Amino acid sequence: MHAAELLEESMHGLGTKDKLLVSRIIRFHWNRYEMENIKGAYQAKMGIPLAQRVHGETSRDQRRMLLACLGEPWQ
Repeated sequence: MHAAELLEESMHGLGTKDKLLVSRIIRFHWNRYEMENIKGAYQAKMGIPLAQRVHGETSRDQRRMLLACLGEPWQ
């Protein structure tokens, strides 16, 4: 749950904290089991899938890269 809150913190408010969001997703993506737990915790707490939130907060190549790290389609 703490990791899900850290990800939300990097997207909350006016403007996404891009460097913080990228570094956190990259750090978490190395452990697929942990990433799946984070995605489930994020959806349970925030009521929206993490991939959908990331998609809405990013664009172009950054979006594709982050969604790939989350193991989600980027189209």
